[in-house]
Amino acid sequence: LIKENHISFPQGLDTGEDLLVNLNLYLHAHCVVGIDNPSYHYRHTEDSGSFQHTEKSIKSVIDVARRIESLMKDTGNYEKYDNVTLLVETNGVYSDTLRLKRLIEKVGSARVAVLWDIHHPYRYMEESPEETVKNIGSYIKHVHVKDSLMVDGKPKYKLMGQGDMPLKSIFASLA
Repeated sequence: LIKENHISFPQGLDTGEDLLVNLNLYLHAHCVVGIDNPSYHYRHTEDSGSFQHTEKSIKSVIDVARRIESLMKDTGNYEKYDNVTLLVETNGVYSDTLRLKRLIEKVGSARVAVLWDIHHPYRYMEESPEETVKNIGSYIKHVHVKDSLMVDGKPKYKLMGQGDMPLKSIFASLA
């Protein structure tokens, strides 16, 4: 599949190259099978690319969005999946929702929107839910909800209602 369709990791991107490869594989596959077993573990480290903000990484995300659109058109899937929206999560450098808003506006496509992971802007950028919704509210298409406490400077995830996330304020800001 990889050789037949000349699929490779694009060079020169700081982020999103795996998304392009996976989408390309999916679009060219004759059969896709799901495995009901989580076998992927994502480790966050402070020097991870997810937490680094450079002009190049911003350009990479914009480039990836444009390449996805081109790939969808080139494979004849653009119209077929016209109800699909690429969501950029409020995580890493995009925990700063003003930065994320600028990215979404720069991409300028109705097919690119926001997945609001309530934890990251609140914990890492100290944004209130009201501020987050003011910044990106019109772009939010999906929300990840979780509760946590900060313990020794690190988040400790808790059952809903057992942490100190401002859940009532978050839900009210979405109304």
